[in-house]
Amino acid sequence: MNWEFPEPSVLNLRGILLTLPNNTLLVSQIESNNTWSFLTTDMPNYSGNWDHGYSNLLINSTSPSINDTIFNPSNLTNITITYNQPVELSDGNIWIYRIDNSVAQNITRQFVNANNYDFCFISEDGLTVTIKVIRSTFSYPNSQFYVKIDNNFVRSKVYGEPLKGINDNIWNFNTAPIKDETYAGTASGVLRLTIEGTQYYEKLNSTGQDDFFFDLIDELSKILSIDSKRLNSNKKTQVDDTIGRDPQIFICIEIRSSKDERGVQYIIDDLKVMIKYKHITSISLFNTTNYLDEDFGFEPRQNLWEKYKLRFMGVILALGVLVLLFFLAHKKESKGRSMAVLQLGLIIFDFVMDSLFVSFNGKNVKVLYIPSIVFLIVPIVVNTIWAFYIIFEENKSKPFMKWFTQYGKVVSLFTVLSGADIEALSILYSNVAGFEFFKAPFSIEGKGRIFGGSCLNIFLEDIPQMIIQILYLNSVVTYDIIPLLALVSSCLNLLINIVGRLFQTINLCRFGTKIWEPDQEKFGGIRDNVNLDGSTSHPNDVIKEEKGKK
Repeated sequence: MNWEFPEPSVLNLRGILLTLPNNTLLVSQIESNNTWSFLTTDMPNYSGNWDHGYSNLLINSTSPSINDTIFNPSNLTNITITYNQPVELSDGNIWIYRIDNSVAQNITRQFVNANNYDFCFISEDGLTVTIKVIRSTFSYPNSQFYVKIDNNFVRSKVYGEPLKGINDNIWNFNTAPIKDETYAGTASGVLRLTIEGTQYYEKLNSTGQDDFFFDLIDELSKILSIDSKRLNSNKKTQVDDTIGRDPQIFICIEIRSSKDERGVQYIIDDLKVMIKYKHITSISLFNTTNYLDEDFGFEPRQNLWEKYKLRFMGVILALGVLVLLFFLAHKKESKGRSMAVLQLGLIIFDFVMDSLFVSFNGKNVKVLYIPSIVFLIVPIVVNTIWAFYIIFEENKSKPFMKWFTQYGKVVSLFTVLSGADIEALSILYSNVAGFEFFKAPFSIEGKGRIFGGSCLNIFLEDIPQMIIQILYLNSVVTYDIIPLLALVSSCLNLLINIVGRLFQTINLCRFGTKIWEPDQEKFGGIRDNVNLDGSTSHPNDVIKEEKGKK
């Protein structure tokens, strides 16, 4: 053997010699004048055909092989290592890295411990080890990867001693570029923190919570190998009340599109898989991303119409039925206030949606939960008491008492409905479709009480509930169909009530409380007084007004 060093070769005081994996020998020299140096030489390779390029004489082959190209990464579900002697799994890890020259340290795409029998298998003859690969591991096109195997990943089956692995940048291979990548615009999605992550986040002050989101964005950008500017968060949180006693919070992440990097949809797919299998991906290796809940993963925000199409169609169908009933009622009795049909439908719909909102979504934003309960229950109590008082006062009149005796069940039903909106009582004198039970002989005072109660209801219920819905919309991470319909019904109800009360006020100022129309005596009065809206008034009020004129 040709020896390049002088003979004898003098070493430093510690006599340090080091052989590198590529068979390069380092020989330390004597230090002098605050300097140090070493000599190098290439050692001859005596392994012959035993070394197949892995710097490990025990490995015969791998799949993929060194410098191989993967043309369809989605079909690559396993990688294998074949040894030339029987081995058994030990306690080390196998690591898969993507080489990224733009960062100081390559990011782990997947790692598997030898004791993870869900992802690590060995053949019956003990020669081949198979590692299950998740879909996101090699999903990056036109990239270079390498696999590193720890020492003691396997041990000799005969002697039980730990065996050498494969060092960095030896088992390298590539993924092929793709011709056309599907373009997707900016998208956002929802993540959920673990119980530990939620507890940690809630203990932070406002500055700490801002730092939490900053670190999360930074770590995710490294894991996904994208520019951190492509990720953003509105820093909103929302409690997930669909799980057990221990609360967990939702957070939102926005992924922006880019022409220079991977498409949004590919990033979403990777993020879903990597969080789901975070125990074998780099999600678990960073402090902040480790708090992401693998049971939830990453859920892109869905179009509400696509998600709840059938329910929306059900609402539209119900509206169509109400419109049909409106036209039928108007056709049967054109002088009646047929709009009461739509009014009744809106009252019931608004009450149902407000109740569902408090029941299923109220706790999502803690600060709004108590107000949402208060402004649901208090108006119900006030309206119900006021409705009973109005009916009680009206029953002092013989004509109303006679009508009440005949249609008591209808009155009871609408008294209950008036708890949702006191305006429900006005339907009793709307003369809808000419039905007798919608011709209640309310007095002018009774109608005035209903009008006053409906004005109070605007400030006691309609405005507060709309404000709560708007604040909820601006506070939550995920927006569902119930809050959406509750917001729509609140806005619509408020608009109709304000406009309706405004027109009633104008009519009262311009035309007074009644106009005369001939009608048959039905409940003991001489003639029914009919308001501008077509509803009847109490006959006794008419008599009083006649006496006043005389």
